[in-house]
Amino acid sequence: MEIAGIGQEQTPQIEQRQKLVAVMKLANFMNLPEEEFAKFIREIENDPLFIRLTYPEDKTKKVITYRRFPHTDLATNFSELKENIAVDKTQFDAVSFLENKEEIISIIKKIGEEKFKKYFLYNQDKIPSKLIADECKLSLSEVKRINDFVNELSIRTEFFYPSTITPQIRYSKIASLEKDGSGGFFIKYYSPNLARGEYSINYEKIAELKKDGTFPKSEIKALDKLLKKLELINLRKATIYQIIYHILQTQTNYLRSADWKKIKFFTQRELALKINVHPSVINRMIGFKSLGTPWGEEKPIKFFFGNRKSEIQGLIREIIEEEPRTNLLRTYSDEQIRNKLKNEHEITIARRTVREYRNELEIPSRRLRALAKVVIARSGATKQPQ
Repeated sequence: MEIAGIGQEQTPQIEQRQKLVAVMKLANFMNLPEEEFAKFIREIENDPLFIRLTYPEDKTKKVITYRRFPHTDLATNFSELKENIAVDKTQFDAVSFLENKEEIISIIKKIGEEKFKKYFLYNQDKIPSKLIADECKLSLSEVKRINDFVNELSIRTEFFYPSTITPQIRYSKIASLEKDGSGGFFIKYYSPNLARGEYSINYEKIAELKKDGTFPKSEIKALDKLLKKLELINLRKATIYQIIYHILQTQTNYLRSADWKKIKFFTQRELALKINVHPSVINRMIGFKSLGTPWGEEKPIKFFFGNRKSEIQGLIREIIEEEPRTNLLRTYSDEQIRNKLKNEHEITIARRTVREYRNELEIPSRRLRALAKVVIARSGATKQPQ
């Protein structure tokens, strides 16, 4: 005999558990290192079923294309792949791979950026190697070597564009933010996989092909599984793009000026609400990833999310910097700083918090700052004109 209420409660519990498992799987996928993510993509794109859907002989049955995100491109400055790149021999046989690097780069330079992107990076129509060789005036072996180079670059981005932030923590430098000449910015990805954008899937066409018998019943399950993997890849690519895009929108003044005072208060939770994902997804996506700034500096992505504490510390620094160098009456106490934060910025914190933040900024106390002004004033007064 069924106990009343048990059956009704069990289903929601099972559904909740299934949702939790799904969330955990998604979180693990979002947390994959860039190299593992690139390998996952390579495995998918080498699948014969993917190739049939993307490059069919009958063009009317093409259901998958690449769709680039706005204002994105590949950082194609291969000339910067210099010999002084730090070689990590534990990753792969970098020495033997680098032996032919200079020659491959010179070939890419010879055909030019436009042809390189058309035939090797965004080869939407899967143009045959023979035709590419003719169009670019290359040998078939040179075409193969460039394709191999792009494939290796997709997986080994961290080798070719290593992070320089700290040797203790391994960051993945995924893109640089570059001015586009019209006041805006371009996202220049280091990985060809990210530069190609997301998969545009024609679900209506897939439904038609299922009905007309193009796919046998034995293949339908594999097709559905493939589509779910493509959707996962799209979600990860779209999420990282949206994160970087919102950084561009929020921190425009900082990126134009390189002035740390212009960093805006912007939390991961706020961004998560904007792009409709869980905050934990944002946290996993930006962990140990970095971006290049327009002036060539490298910053962890988390740097661009100014928290409340860093915002208040910036304001404290500004208030103290307003003090005249020699006016003792304009040397603010921690209490006066607290009042200015409240009256001018509507920020209420305790005096001891002001002192704590000031100490973290290594800014001396009011007494020591006033003493420094006395020294400056006296040194100026004792100087006699020559």
